[in-house]
Amino acid sequence: MESGATPPPLTRPPSPGVADPLRANLLIEYEVHALFAFYFNTLNDVIALLDPILHTPNYCQTACPFLFSSILTVSAKVIRPDLYPACLQICEKMTGQAYRTGNSSIETIQSLALLAFWREANDPTAWAKTGHAIRLGFYLGLHRPGTRPLPADEMEARLILNRERTWLLSDHNLAMQYQLPQMILDEKKGHVRSWIQDHGHLACPQDAILAPALELCQLFKLLDDLVEIRDDDGLRTESLLKMLEIEGSRWAETWLSPNGR
Repeated sequence: MESGATPPPLTRPPSPGVADPLRANLLIEYEVHALFAFYFNTLNDVIALLDPILHTPNYCQTACPFLFSSILTVSAKVIRPDLYPACLQICEKMTGQAYRTGNSSIETIQSLALLAFWREANDPTAWAKTGHAIRLGFYLGLHRPGTRPLPADEMEARLILNRERTWLLSDHNLAMQYQLPQMILDEKKGHVRSWIQDHGHLACPQDAILAPALELCQLFKLLDDLVEIRDDDGLRTESLLKMLEIEGSRWAETWLSPNGR
């Protein structure tokens, strides 16, 4: 959609199950577009999960009311706290509905990821949500690379990249917070740097965040290993420290140097 163009009206499609915040009359269409704009202008930079070209309000509401509601909810948490409790209640009902019905769509995975990342401070469910999302990802085969070369049709190509981008979501931060092992091994994510380079014409602005962030997570994993080991003679500790120094310097040279790429 061109800048300044009037967005198409939302359809409020009748659907079974829990009504999304728009259908529940918690907000009006103008507020929906404002919350989506805030998400893609601000929050998506943090998690690098969704494609602003693909995930329009109309697309999300039609494809998955759960994802539509989750985007509205996490945005409301930041800029519309008056709407947040009611929107969160809707998402909690939709989460239960997804579990009960066995919904295994990519959009369900993305919804769970959003709600886990922008959870309430006292919410203990983030680890379970992330675990369920990862199991759904394996079930859908997201750990397998998509078609290459990408289709000439832009929408078909974006849908393939949407699958791949969703699988790159890291659980490392949650693993550290809960002091539990990572659920997706690094080798299951493929080579992120080459993935970014192969679709420059269709890349989201946030794609450039993924490679340095995931490579930095690997450095944190080395640090975790260093903290956990018991090394009476110090040889293993010294080896890991040296490896951490080398990999840290390589990461900084690649991503922070003016000559890096």
